[in-house]
Amino acid sequence: MNNMIISQKHGCVYSLIQEEDMHRPVSWEFLIYTPLMIDGSYDTNQDNWDEVDEMSLLGEEQHIQDHIELVRNTLKNM
Repeated sequence: MNNMIISQKHGCVYSLIQEEDMHRPVSWEFLIYTPLMIDGSYDTNQDNWDEVDEMSLLGEEQHIQDHIELVRNTLKNM
């Protein structure tokens, strides 16, 4: 399983995955998430997680954008 960050602030778990493009020598990074359950557990099968919608983030308040940026940077440096 990829590195993860539990965000109590957002009530979810984040992870960063990379996907290779088979047609070009490029890899793409995707921030994915899954909600935390009431007991603090979460779905460990990352195939069930959702991708963070980067375009929707542009409409969010700055503190939410800042938290996502912190999560992304932390995951990149793990």
